Amino acid sequence: MMREKFLRLLNIAIFALVLLLLTSAQTSLWMQIFGYFPAPLLWLPIIAYVAINRTPLETIIITQIFSLIMAPATVMPEGLLMICNLGVALSVQVFKTRIYWNAATYIMMVSGGSVVLFHLLHMLGSFMVRMPDYQPLTSPSLSDWIVQAMLTPLAAPPIIWLLSFIDRLTGREMAVENMEDSWGGSR
Repeated sequence: MMREKFLRLLNIAIFALVLLLLTSAQTSLWMQIFGYFPAPLLWLPIIAYVAINRTPLETIIITQIFSLIMAPATVMPEGLLMICNLGVALSVQVFKTRIYWNAATYIMMVSGGSVVLFHLLHMLGSFMVRMPDYQPLTSPSLSDWIVQAMLTPLAAPPIIWLLSFIDRLTGREMAVENMEDSWGGSR
């Protein structure tokens, strides 16, 4: 029992470290190499992976923790970041109950769709946030969004492979098709 809890915490801690490294690479390293060319949202496949392979309660908790870890890397208010990430994660879980197949193309499709959804939630949420120094997103950079939606799925397979490896290492591998569906039925 204690070992299971330790492995679960270790799993989340390693995922958080990977998230921190990928967020750092996206915000710092990418800019040094590619300049102002839009970076893929390297952290988003992690949110999608968690949403696909964890229960709704675990997804909510992990997504909120990860949002707090990512907060220093963005000018977006923490609350808005948490809401956008949670909206993406829960949308992926709902989508998973309707359409799912076990292949790299699925996570690529989900990652690309998550980029679009994240940006839409960010734009809508920015009008609801009332902070003195935060202005609503009135002129979105659609070309950047499109490039990010195309690049993020390309980065997803190696990230997902790493996360699957970490799950196997910590005994957290869950086959989605054998998992009891926590939204109300079984697969």
